[in-house]
Amino acid sequence: MLLFSNGDDYYRGRRECDSVSVSHEWVRSEWRPWHDVAVTSWLIPVKNGHIRIHRVTTPRPLSCVEGGFAANHHQQTRLTLTPDAVTVETTRDYSQIVNLSGDRQALLVTTPPNSNLLYAAPADIPCLSTQLCAGTHWLACYVSADPGAPQRLPERLCFTHATQQLTVNGTSLTLV
Repeated sequence: MLLFSNGDDYYRGRRECDSVSVSHEWVRSEWRPWHDVAVTSWLIPVKNGHIRIHRVTTPRPLSCVEGGFAANHHQQTRLTLTPDAVTVETTRDYSQIVNLSGDRQALLVTTPPNSNLLYAAPADIPCLSTQLCAGTHWLACYVSADPGAPQRLPERLCFTHATQQLTVNGTSLTLV
């Protein structure tokens, strides 16, 4: 989930889409957290996870946070936090988010009890955070969650925002 704040600590996400299209390679949606902020998002399946790519156009500075899948805080067995990635391992599963593009910092958010539909315990959510200035920005990440041990990222994974091209293990996809 991608969220934005105007500096007031109230975060807005996608409530509805202006348009949605589906192909064999991706799901693409256009949406607006405010009337003057435009977001185009692509979800691309990869192994047991997916790649999220967002093009954000904003006329003003915004705080931006993107979250992965929730993991049960009380079952956490290992936390791996690097500047570009967060992986939470529990006794039952794992959740991870890895930054692929954009200047974002990895962090872990622990939610209050009873704020997750799957379990009443607090949840740990791997996140990526950044501050956006006015203009157009490209954000990309790999998100994965599954029972068992964390899976490795695809060996050759690259997103080039200048050409709007994603390459995964030698296969290229141009985003339009």
